[in-house]
Amino acid sequence: MQLLSIFFMATIWSCWGAQESEGFIPKKLIKKPPAIDDTAFHRRRALDKEDGGQVIADPDADGDPHGRLATWIRSHARHHIPLKHPHTRIDVFISAGLYQIVDLDQRNNLATVSAYLDVHWNDDFIKWKPEIFGGIERIFVPIKWIWKPEFYMYHSVYGRVPDYAPDASAELHYNGLVRMFVSISSKSFCPINFKRFPFDSQTCSFSCGSWAYQSNIVNLVAAKQEIALEDFYDNQEWLLTDARLFNGTTRNVSAANESFSMVYMQLDLKRQSFYYVFNLVFPTTLVSLVAVIGFHAPINATGRRESKFRLGIMTLLSMSVMLLMLVGEMKFAMESVPGQRGSFSDVPLMGIYYMTLICIVSIATCTSSIFVHLEKFALRNPSWQSVPWYIRWLAAKKLFCCYVPKSFRYDKDAYSRNNNVQAISLHSTPDRNVAKNLIPKEINFTEVNQDAPLHDVLEGPSAEKTQKIDLIVSLLREIIHLKERIGASGQLAPYWDQIISRCEKVSLSFYLFLITINVLMFLYPELWY
Repeated sequence: MQLLSIFFMATIWSCWGAQESEGFIPKKLIKKPPAIDDTAFHRRRALDKEDGGQVIADPDADGDPHGRLATWIRSHARHHIPLKHPHTRIDVFISAGLYQIVDLDQRNNLATVSAYLDVHWNDDFIKWKPEIFGGIERIFVPIKWIWKPEFYMYHSVYGRVPDYAPDASAELHYNGLVRMFVSISSKSFCPINFKRFPFDSQTCSFSCGSWAYQSNIVNLVAAKQEIALEDFYDNQEWLLTDARLFNGTTRNVSAANESFSMVYMQLDLKRQSFYYVFNLVFPTTLVSLVAVIGFHAPINATGRRESKFRLGIMTLLSMSVMLLMLVGEMKFAMESVPGQRGSFSDVPLMGIYYMTLICIVSIATCTSSIFVHLEKFALRNPSWQSVPWYIRWLAAKKLFCCYVPKSFRYDKDAYSRNNNVQAISLHSTPDRNVAKNLIPKEINFTEVNQDAPLHDVLEGPSAEKTQKIDLIVSLLREIIHLKERIGASGQLAPYWDQIISRCEKVSLSFYLFLITINVLMFLYPELWY
């Protein structure tokens, strides 16, 4: 019996030791853990319940209101479109500013601008109460945390989508207002009309809008039409006259009821024409004036007009070179018809001006050839009867509005040939004086009676007769040669000279009038073109 009680107590002791080694501890040996102060945790839970019901991920940000607000915004912001109701839309308000008109490619109809967009909209998911976050009403957060509207540059060949910097920030307000600045550098199509070059004005439009969101989901609204120009840099060739921002929509061709909202900048540009006037217009006009005046003035001392053709050809060549320089600066405006080839609709004003000057110089060259032909005709036919009847009135001493009084007209009988004259006195002719100078001094002809017949002069010894005959023959040859030189010198009759000079004056006045009209029409194209 005693042995049975000892075995029973040993068994109980071994079981108690096994339970202690396996982790079973009696209640009197278990100690309670210290109490945890979870007041801050419950306070954060209360704040989150008031502002959306989500727990802030960083409990250590209680001492930094900005960090706590930034953490809250990051956890509440949406990367997709922030719409709480499916039938609502987001209105995105846009203002624009212009930096510079970088380039205007006139041959390819491309315009490059540098600008920026001031964009703001409301996001209902990131509203907070300033008194909860230390009175903070505005904060700047990375733009990659929030949703932002897309801006696609329509009709652009470069810079279609703005490139956001990795460290770009957005401005957030406590009422859900989100504001950011979008920098744009785009090269877009701009149809250029050269009709009034170089006094032309161009209008270029730069449109941007949503590519994926329809207008009933995202609506782009121009906050104000005026574009900010405080930081604008002028272009050397183009002068900005007006800059506006307008609303617009574009429709999908495949879906008639589908439209996309957009805004577009409209820039009105005016070309600064001083460069072209000084380098192209002024030299060409001066060359034309010199050529026209040179056509109607004697080139050399003898008054002959044959060398004027070279002046006309050189003038036309110089104007052709200037026209080639002009072709590099402009092109014809083409009217584009969808599905068809373009057709030339407007000829540039500068082209019309150049072609008009070339035509004037060409016609003046032809007129100069007429005067040369008339001069040669006058040298071959110096008599009054050879003057055409329709230009005889130009031979008058004075002209009164193209009417020639009878008292000022030349009498054609005064220039008619008298066939009844039997002998011509040599005392008053220039041939007589020249002949006297050609007579050798060692031979005395004063003793010869000049009125005596020739057979009386030749009487005498045979040697003396032969000497006298040879002298007379040599004198006659010298006189004939002298007359040929006088005729070749181009001495015109007075009436012929007066007729040709007056024709040249009328022609010069006419061409100067044409050049003046051409210059005035070029400077004031709005009156006629």
